[in-house]
Amino acid sequence: AARLARYTQNQTYVDWAEKTWEWYAGTPLLNTQTWQINDGSSTQKNCSDASQLQWTYNYGVFIAGSAYLYNYTGEAKYMDRIEGLLNATLERFFPQNMGGVMVEITCEPLGNCNNDQPAFKAFLTRWLAVTAQLVPELYERIFTYLRKDATGAAG
Repeated sequence: AARLARYTQNQTYVDWAEKTWEWYAGTPLLNTQTWQINDGSSTQKNCSDASQLQWTYNYGVFIAGSAYLYNYTGEAKYMDRIEGLLNATLERFFPQNMGGVMVEITCEPLGNCNNDQPAFKAFLTRWLAVTAQLVPELYERIFTYLRKDATGAAG
């Protein structure tokens, strides 16, 4: 919805993006105090619980959605969301004790990722790069991490 809002300039999509954000923020899936995004919940409990699993791609989707809305509207609340989510992302998924490169923290430290899970980092990389384009004042901060990650991957 956020991306459609930016490209179509249709307020209805902003409204739907906001409804989506508010729904997530009203569940244990998105904590707007700690900026933790949990991967899943149970419909049997009406989404009142959360898995506590954190994957990079979830953070990327929320950061980029907020960046599209900030780029389109210029509203400070979207920048606040971007900064909160970006700070949490960089702290959680680029741990300094692991060289400051991107790590899928739910599985990589234990070496138990399945075939799909390491690929989640590609989604975060893409959405961070998009955010850097949509919010140029964050470009250098984001690309400092992405450059280090690319260098580490090339190894």
